[in-house]
Order: sequence, then C-alpha cells, then structure tokens
Amino acid sequence: MFSSIVILVLMASRIDIEENITSFFPSSKNTANMADVFSHLKVSDKIIVMFNAADSSSSEAAIDSMYQASDRLGELLEDKDGSIDKYVGQIGQADASETIGFIMDHLPVFMEDADYQRLAELDSPSAVDSAIMTDYVNLISPAGFAMKDYIMSDPLMMGGSVLARTAQLNPATDYVIRGGHVFTPGGRTMLAFIEPAFASGETGRNDRLISVIDNALDTLTREFPTIDVHYFGGPAMSVYNARQIKRDTYSTSIVALVIIILFILAVFKRRRSIFLILCPVLYGAVFALAFAWLIRGSISGIAVGAGAAIMGIALSSSIHLLAHQNYVHTVPQLLEELCNPLVIGSVTTVGAFAGLLFTSSRLLQDFGLFAALTLVGFRSDLFTSDRSYFKIHLSPILSIEFSSFISTNNLPT
Repeated sequence: MFSSIVILVLMASRIDIEENITSFFPSSKNTANMADVFSHLKVSDKIIVMFNAADSSSSEAAIDSMYQASDRLGELLEDKDGSIDKYVGQIGQADASETIGFIMDHLPVFMEDADYQRLAELDSPSAVDSAIMTDYVNLISPAGFAMKDYIMSDPLMMGGSVLARTAQLNPATDYVIRGGHVFTPGGRTMLAFIEPAFASGETGRNDRLISVIDNALDTLTREFPTIDVHYFGGPAMSVYNARQIKRDTYSTSIVALVIIILFILAVFKRRRSIFLILCPVLYGAVFALAFAWLIRGSISGIAVGAGAAIMGIALSSSIHLLAHQNYVHTVPQLLEELCNPLVIGSVTTVGAFAGLLFTSSRLLQDFGLFAALTLVGFRSDLFTSDRSYFKIHLSPILSIEFSSFISTNNLPT
C-alpha cells in the first residue's frame, strides 16, 4: 500500500493542470478549427495599456506626463525573464513602412475589379507621364522624405486605392497619433501595447508576466501619482481566470473538509474516525490524478476543483462502513455484509460519471474521468476497523483482506 502511494504520488506530480475556461464549450471540427486559428492570431495575445490623467484633463502637462509614464514603463518591462517579447509605446515611421510593404508584397490579393480596370488605364504613355510627374512633385515637397520609399516601390500608384481601403479596417476612425503615441477619441487616453513571448493559453508562463506588469504599474503609481494606468488583454484575462479557479478550488475544498470533519466528530466522537474516513478519499484523489496523467497527460483545473462534490460521494461509503461496525462482531462479518452493496454502488456511480466521457465538452470529459477514477481509487483504500485488525480493501474489481491479530505474543494470522 505504501509503495503504491509513493508511485501514484510521483505519477500525479507530473500531470499538467490546464486552466483554460474555454474547455467548457463543446468541441467539434468547426470549433476546433476556430480555436486553432484564434490561438495563432498574435493580435489576440497583445496586452493594451491605457494611460489617463487622474483629473481627466487633456492639457499639455498631462500629456507630457503620459509620455514620460509610457517611456518609464518600457524601461521597467525591459528584459524581464524573457516573458515579454516587445513593448510598443510609440508608432514610428518603420511601423507604417512595414504595413505598406506588406500590402505591396501581396498587392494582387487585396485588389478588386475596379483596381484592375484602373490598372488597364495606366497602359498608355500619357498616363505614365502623368504618374511620374506626380511622383516628382511629391518628392520635392516637404513630405518627400517620408514618401520616398513608397514612391520608389510603386511609381505608378497601382496600390493607391488599396491603401485607401485599409482605413475601412479600423473599428473607429477617430483614433489619433500625437507625438508618435496613439490616443483614443477625445485625446484623454493614451494607448501602449505589450506583446508577450507566450500565447494566451500558456497561463503558467504568463502568470509571471502579469506579476511583472503589476509590479511595474505599482512603481508607476508611486512615480506618477497624477497618471492612472490600467491594462487588459487575452493573456491577462486567462491568467486572472486561472487564479480565480485556483482560489475557488482551494476555498471550496477547505470549507467542505472542515464541515465534514466537524460532522464526523459530532457523530462518531472519535478522532481516529477522521483519519479512517479521509484517507481513502485522499488516496482516491491521488489515484485519479496519477491515472489521468497516464491516460491523457493533463486535466482541467476546473474538473479537479469540483473534487469537493466527489469528496462527499466517496465519504458516504467510509461513513457507512464505520457506522456499521456497531452492528457486527467481527471484521469478516462486516465485509460479508457490506462488500456486495458497496461494490454494486461503486460500479453504478463510476459508470454514471464515466458516461461524461462521451460528451463533446473537454471540461465535462475531464470531470467524468477524474470523478470515475477517484471512486475507483477510493476502493483501493486502507481501513483499520479496530485495534485487532489491519486490512487492505481493494474493489470494486477485487476485494482482498489481510487480517492480523496484533498482540505482543502472537504472530499475524
């Protein structure tokens, strides 16, 4: 028994606890494809930081403080354990050139019928002369320095209409760029962007990232008391969901355990009963985690958090066994009277939870697997009926009893 405990603990320690709240939703081919596409969208992994003046003003002094706070945040987030890929506080000319270069490299993909008709109109000497003259005028103008690369890559302005349509991709056209920084409509909120090194679903790694951001914002609050800084994004939401799941798991399990202990003390009035009743349940939980690792390698943290409900179901059998001791004289009689009912009850309960394995929700599947394995492992428990007997009770598949009379002068029988 103790060897099996050591082996199961080692196996259970290797399991990965998933904290993805979206595992509750049904999984199908379409939803799996959508989840895969969403997981590879880098925009979903960005964290947006918002800077606001505490007095809600948009004066030059407040804006200058936002600039300084943004630059200071970039310094605080620099080289933080590799959890941050990039901090973007300003939108420079390089970003605009990168966007234009991407569109020009894939221009046929973005062109429509009207663009091809316009392209046909350029097939004449006069049209070419007119386009080149326009390029010359733009180059000698004050804006020529900024437009030089674009003009050299597209001298006939074939992508002009395509670039004009990119404005339609904006959810709002009132965002403005001031001093290289992005401001929301009204100019009172400045935005900055954090690109994590890991995807939103990797909550274990992003937990460190969120801690780094929180510490940096605490430092900003002390250094810039007139600026309010907040953030949101997919990685932050995933981490806070995971933290909430862990808190709920711990709190519900602790409250349920305290209530059960008080109930046991009130009914049996023996401290030893607490150990006898709780040990099989704990063994069953370790058994379930060990075999869940062996079968799947990971399990949902929400499913494990529902273990408080499984604890109540499993404890009923232990309580029933100890309570029935008052009506029998020997351990063999106790096993003879209770073995069949407990085995049948275990098979039906395990079968009910195993039915969740056929659902389309990953979370329900994990919950069914964990509950069924917990109840199976619960039957692989250790009981001490009284001071004279020590036995190992394995079921619902098999029941083996090792009974030994404990005495100073007699050997185990």
